[in-house]
Amino acid sequence: MALKKQITLKSNFGDDVSFNDAYIKIESVTGNKLQIRADVSIHKKVNEQIIERTYYAFVPSMDGGNFIKQAYEHLKTLPEFAGATDC
Repeated sequence: MALKKQITLKSNFGDDVSFNDAYIKIESVTGNKLQIRADVSIHKKVNEQIIERTYYAFVPSMDGGNFIKQAYEHLKTLPEFAGATDC
């Protein structure tokens, strides 16, 4: 599972750079019932170079099943991933 979305990032020179079909992948999840950390990589496209690495934290649902799936669902609630689609 992964997400796809147009992403705009700042370059090293302060310019906006857009990637039309950026591929957003959760590389790992760690944590406990109080907090999960999802390490995320954003690629130019599927199987292309990584353009950014970051992480997001959320409180998991113990009844919500798979933590990785919960992490993707959490990402889609964030403004920077609004409108992202599953791929």
